[in-house]
Amino acid sequence: MRLAVASSLDLRRAAGTICCGEQTFFYYRREIAVANEGRDVVPNENGGWDVRKPGASRSSAHEDTQRQAIDRAREIARNAGGGEVRIHGRNGQIRDSDTIPPGNDPNPPRDRK
Repeated sequence: MRLAVASSLDLRRAAGTICCGEQTFFYYRREIAVANEGRDVVPNENGGWDVRKPGASRSSAHEDTQRQAIDRAREIARNAGGGEVRIHGRNGQIRDSDTIPPGNDPNPPRDRK
C-alpha cells in the first residue's frame, strides 16, 4: 500500500483515506494492466501458419505446423502480459481459444480442458 499527502489529482484516484492526527493520508488500489490484445493463429496462403495480432496485416511469427504456431502465440501473449490466443482452422473459422494469464477468461467453465 502506498501512502501519500493529498493533492487535487490524488483525491480523484484515492480508494480510501487514513486519518492520523491532523493529517489525512489517501491509499490507492494497485492497478494491474491487462492486455486486451491477443494473437490469432491463422493459415498462411503459401503454406504453414502465421501468428497475427488482430487487425494486423503483417504476422508476428510464421511456423511450419499449427502446433508450433500455437506454442509461439502463447509465448508472445505471455510476454505481452496475457491475452486471448484464438486458433483458426484451415477454413478460417475459430476452432479453439485459450486465455493466457493475467487476461480474463470469457468462459471459464467451458474453457477447461
